[in-house]
Amino acid sequence: DLEPRFPYPDQTCLDTYWAHDFAVVSQDEWRVLTINSSAQLGFFDESELKHGRLGRHCMRELPHRLDQIGTAKVVNVCVVHHHPQEWTEDSDGPTSHMTEGDRLIELLEARPERWMLIHGHMHHPRLDYVGFGSGGTVRLGSGSIGANLLSESGVRVRNQMHVVDFDLGAREMGLMVAGEVRSYDWESGHGWLEP
Repeated sequence: DLEPRFPYPDQTCLDTYWAHDFAVVSQDEWRVLTINSSAQLGFFDESELKHGRLGRHCMRELPHRLDQIGTAKVVNVCVVHHHPQEWTEDSDGPTSHMTEGDRLIELLEARPERWMLIHGHMHHPRLDYVGFGSGGTVRLGSGSIGANLLSESGVRVRNQMHVVDFDLGAREMGLMVAGEVRSYDWESGHGWLEP
């Protein structure tokens, strides 16, 4: 009943997202892949309620769908809720990374185009590379824009939002991708501030 419909207004994308756990939207220079890592929650195992999962069907169909779109896009962004790798930033205990998330990283890294992976779930922001080789997929762990973080992490982590600008002329400079991430912290009484 959401308007516009989630995650995309287009019916084909809606069908793919809810039936196959992913959807791809693309234009001339860019493509955004959205993965529903919450689709299998609790289906396989009660303990999985704290984890995400990449469904087998998603991992089987996804490479074919990306190949259909082609490799000429300058900007390739994958958005998923759960973090794909173990993350022990906030505790020594078990983490809630997505099951088979390493397969997603391998898939993106093996492709000829460069990817940016944006995920939430953990409230600690991070900008780094993930993968198994140098210059792998860029990962933006987006932190949290609206959760009450005081009980979880005190003053160590603030609510954040990010603006990502990609340089569409990157290939003319001899780069596969180039861009800038600007992050803003929420400070009570002052609003969004650039750190």
